[in-house]
Amino acid sequence: MICGSVLILCGCGAEPVDVPAAEGPALVEVEPVEVDDVAPSFPEGALLLAEAPGGLDDEPRAVTLRWEEATDDVGVHHYDVLVDGASVATVEVPAAETEIEGVTFEEARTFVLRAVDEAGNASPDLTTSDALTPAFPEGAQLQAQVSGRHVTLRWPAAIDDVAVTAYSLQRGEDELASLEPTARSHRLPLSESEGTLTLVAMDDAGHKRELQGVGVAVELATARVNQMVLGALGDNGALNDVFRAGAVTGNSEDMLRQARGIGVATSAGGLAERGGGSGGGSGLGALNSRSLGGIASSRSTAAVPNRARGRVQIGALERVPGPAEFSVAVVSRQLRRRVRAVQNCYERELRVNPTLQGRVSVHFTILPTGNVTSARAQSNSTGSPAVASCVVNTVRRLRFNPAPVGGNAMFTCPFDFAPQP
Repeated sequence: MICGSVLILCGCGAEPVDVPAAEGPALVEVEPVEVDDVAPSFPEGALLLAEAPGGLDDEPRAVTLRWEEATDDVGVHHYDVLVDGASVATVEVPAAETEIEGVTFEEARTFVLRAVDEAGNASPDLTTSDALTPAFPEGAQLQAQVSGRHVTLRWPAAIDDVAVTAYSLQRGEDELASLEPTARSHRLPLSESEGTLTLVAMDDAGHKRELQGVGVAVELATARVNQMVLGALGDNGALNDVFRAGAVTGNSEDMLRQARGIGVATSAGGLAERGGGSGGGSGLGALNSRSLGGIASSRSTAAVPNRARGRVQIGALERVPGPAEFSVAVVSRQLRRRVRAVQNCYERELRVNPTLQGRVSVHFTILPTGNVTSARAQSNSTGSPAVASCVVNTVRRLRFNPAPVGGNAMFTCPFDFAPQP
């Protein structure tokens, strides 16, 4: 069998001629077309964080949105941003933050983020309806009422675009109590009220609003002084013991009635008669917890306890080169939220040294988990190790969400301290 040719015989003895067969059509090899049908995705547990100033009203304002970067098998092309279902912005990668202008909040608004790849595949939505920080009524204060050895703190309800989920009562950096969102008061021992008390309203998005009481520190300090004075004058007090040695009675009221050169201080700065002055009565007269509180809290005549005031300024944040991508604006915002705690670090030492001032520069590292590690004072011109140590510990307690992507992020932040006139 002969394949692929035709054998022609021409007469006897003629040699056969081999004629090639006709060729068929040429075969062209075609590359297979790859179809991208895999949508981008966000990391597990990723959140869309929204933040806007102000409260529930019809005033337009800017809303800042932040998120963790999405990933894709080919590559994320852009992010779509929607407000209440309407597209409002397209954000190019690798950005993980944007600002939406002109949003009003007569009621809560719903913000949506989608990651989209080149093929048009869209990720599942990241959604939040909580953009506003809880707000207390205008002029609201943390009120304190002292009774015996306890103080009761009261406050009005804070409002939020979604809901206030908890209150935290804090003394400096220490949390004294975590309270339900329905709480409007809290009672604690007077001995635990030393320092500046702050009530913090929180929502589920991590927004926080602080409420402090004007004059609360003075009221509580006055109450502690009253306790010491009345304790000394009581039947078992130290002053009673001194008098008892030469007195015919063990009752402190009788002893003061007999004593010469002792009067009852008045709010005008003078002395009332020992028989009780204009208030009537005898012996101790107006010298009781009520009158002492009124005298000590009189703004015109009382000596206010030493309350040093300091000013704290956060300098330019310096990003140290490293593998991670992380927004300086996110770090600056978180540091500003903790400036009150940094101020407390300074003011505690300012009471001891009223001329204390200078700069503390803190170097710190943010892990991909959002936790801070390796915080240390890079420089300290205040001359106070206590201030530097306290500031470093405050920075170390920071938590970031979103967190760095791709590794650790390192920063250096200067804090400038000066007394207020």
